[in-house]
Amino acid sequence: PLGQTMSRNYVYPQQATQDNFKFGVPTKFSEATAKEVIFHSKVPLQDDPKAKQLYLKSHKNYDAGEQKNRNYNWKVDPTKHVFGKSQKMILEENKIVLHPDFVENK
Repeated sequence: PLGQTMSRNYVYPQQATQDNFKFGVPTKFSEATAKEVIFHSKVPLQDDPKAKQLYLKSHKNYDAGEQKNRNYNWKVDPTKHVFGKSQKMILEENKIVLHPDFVENK
């Protein structure tokens, strides 16, 4: 209806109109609080390797500095191999720049 709220014509039971009326099933109190349910601190993940691997797989949450292991079958050892192009190291580069004739005479 234009200009007024819509009336849905609900028919409520008589006990629902009383001030002390409560709807639903009362909740049973548990031993854990809401904080403990969400942030459970009783079982640290570092103690159980299976739980830590499952958490890594589901959340991709690695520790600081921890190398990702994707279980590839490589011909190289990923802990020792370095990827990318290597540069030739120039030792004492500042000496070469400041005294080029000194290096040429060697």
